[in-house]
Amino acid sequence: MNKSSSMKDLLKLAKQGDDESFFILYNQNQGLVTSLLKKYYCPKNEYEELRSNANFGLIKAIRNYS
Repeated sequence: MNKSSSMKDLLKLAKQGDDESFFILYNQNQGLVTSLLKKYYCPKNEYEELRSNANFGLIKAIRNYS
Protein backbone atom coordinates (compact mmCIF):
# COMPACT_ATOMS: atom_id res chain seq x y z
CA MET A 1 0.00 0.00 0.00
CA ASN A 2 1.51 3.34 -0.98
CA LYS A 3 1.42 6.50 1.13
CA SER A 4 -1.34 8.13 -0.94
CA SER A 5 -3.72 5.21 -0.68
CA SER A 6 -2.88 4.86 3.00
CA MET A 7 -3.84 8.51 3.57
CA LYS A 8 -7.09 7.98 1.65
CA ASP A 9 -7.85 4.89 3.70
CA LEU A 10 -7.19 6.78 6.94
CA LEU A 11 -9.43 9.64 5.80
CA LYS A 12 -12.21 7.21 4.92
CA LEU A 13 -11.96 5.46 8.28
CA ALA A 14 -11.78 8.76 10.18
CA LYS A 15 -14.88 10.01 8.42
CA GLN A 16 -16.65 6.82 9.49
CA GLY A 17 -15.76 7.62 13.11
CA ASP A 18 -12.58 5.59 13.64
CA ASP A 19 -10.77 7.52 16.39
CA GLU A 20 -7.39 5.86 15.85
CA SER A 21 -7.34 6.88 12.17
CA PHE A 22 -8.45 10.38 13.12
CA PHE A 23 -5.64 10.83 15.65
CA ILE A 24 -3.05 9.48 13.21
CA LEU A 25 -4.14 12.05 10.61
CA TYR A 26 -4.35 14.81 13.20
CA ASN A 27 -0.82 14.14 14.48
CA GLN A 28 0.63 13.73 10.98
CA ASN A 29 -0.67 17.18 10.01
CA GLN A 30 0.49 19.16 13.04
CA GLY A 31 3.66 20.08 11.15
CA LEU A 32 1.52 21.61 8.43
CA VAL A 33 -0.41 23.66 11.00
CA THR A 34 2.84 24.84 12.58
CA SER A 35 4.41 25.81 9.26
CA LEU A 36 1.34 27.79 8.25
CA LEU A 37 1.27 29.61 11.59
CA LYS A 38 4.90 30.68 11.20
CA LYS A 39 3.76 32.95 8.37
CA TYR A 40 1.87 35.11 10.87
CA TYR A 41 3.48 37.28 13.50
CA CYS A 42 1.42 37.87 16.59
CA PRO A 43 1.91 38.13 20.35
CA LYS A 44 2.13 34.89 22.35
CA ASN A 45 -1.46 35.03 23.65
CA GLU A 46 -2.83 35.63 20.15
CA TYR A 47 -0.60 32.88 18.73
CA GLU A 48 -2.21 30.31 21.04
CA GLU A 49 -5.68 31.41 19.94
CA LEU A 50 -4.63 31.26 16.29
CA ARG A 51 -3.18 27.76 16.82
CA SER A 52 -6.40 26.65 18.50
CA ASN A 53 -8.45 27.91 15.56
CA ALA A 54 -6.08 26.26 13.08
CA ASN A 55 -6.38 22.93 14.90
CA PHE A 56 -10.17 23.28 14.89
CA GLY A 57 -10.00 23.81 11.11
CA LEU A 58 -7.83 20.70 10.78
CA ILE A 59 -10.37 18.67 12.75
CA LYS A 60 -13.19 19.90 10.51
CA ALA A 61 -11.16 19.13 7.39
CA ILE A 62 -10.49 15.56 8.50
CA ARG A 63 -14.11 14.95 9.53
CA ASN A 64 -15.62 16.51 6.39
CA TYR A 65 -13.21 15.19 3.76
CA SER A 66 -15.07 13.51 0.93
